[in-house]
Amino acid sequence: MRPLATTATRAAPTDPLARVVLAIAYERRGDTTAATDAFREAFALDPVRARAAVTARWEKRSRAIAAAKRKGRKAAA
Repeated sequence: MRPLATTATRAAPTDPLARVVLAIAYERRGDTTAATDAFREAFALDPVRARAAVTARWEKRSRAIAAAKRKGRKAAA
């Protein structure tokens, strides 16, 4: 686990953005169950802020994939 993600969650247990960071860290580690739980916790804390954070993350990822396709290579997840 990434120390920053767990530290952020411990420092701000009611901040949905900290939960989104934690979920992304779990996702990158391949732990989809823990990622899903963290995303759900984020949405339970504040659906609007959690949705904005998740949307921004997916837009960034989509741009990276599109750029990689233009260059003819596979993008990192």
